[in-house]
Amino acid sequence: MVTITIPKKINMANELMAVPKNIYEEFLKWQEAVKSRKIFKPTLREKKAVRRGRLEISRGNYVTLEKLSNELASKNR
Repeated sequence: MVTITIPKKINMANELMAVPKNIYEEFLKWQEAVKSRKIFKPTLREKKAVRRGRLEISRGNYVTLEKLSNELASKNR
């Protein structure tokens, strides 16, 4: 029989959670896989391009995908 001792003073910052060992091991494998992935870090040029794009969208200067698709379809006829 397994005995677990739970501290009397558990606050919201130190939540206690019990999970089966196989679930915990699966979580650890997932966590390692996620940490091993490279994180995309945009360059200054890319950040500026995103900022400009958002500004254009806020001004209403954009074309919807549907409109673009219709225009391309009509040019190919």
